Amino acid sequence: MTAPLDTRYLSRTVRTILGSTLACAALFAGGAHGAQAAPAVDSTSSDADSAAKGNPGPARNAADLLFLRRTDYDDADYPTQDAAIELAQAECKYLDTHGNTARNRMRLAEQTRPAVKYPYLFLEAAVDAVCPWNRL
Repeated sequence: MTAPLDTRYLSRTVRTILGSTLACAALFAGGAHGAQAAPAVDSTSSDADSAAKGNPGPARNAADLLFLRRTDYDDADYPTQDAAIELAQAECKYLDTHGNTARNRMRLAEQTRPAVKYPYLFLEAAVDAVCPWNRL
């Protein structure tokens, strides 16, 4: 017998995932996915000096880099990469909280369909790189 779901927490989790999905959709719809990775440099940026000196961008851990490579977002601009990583982390958090079942995976993939081109491959890459303990 399964424990009843806390609908308040479920609602908050779904809102987080949907919020991330909408943010990703907004970034991806603008064609940011095909952009070459380059730091945004403006005169008000605190990173303007380091970007001008050839800083390759924000530091990424090995899991993030693996995820970006597997989803082909490694060539996207940094805000798009950040949004994709955030969505992957939200998907992993959902699986950790609600169970790593085929049904939950399908639900997540279908919820992210408006934001990502291949939602099932995106989820698989997220699981492989960000939360490998959720591999089936």
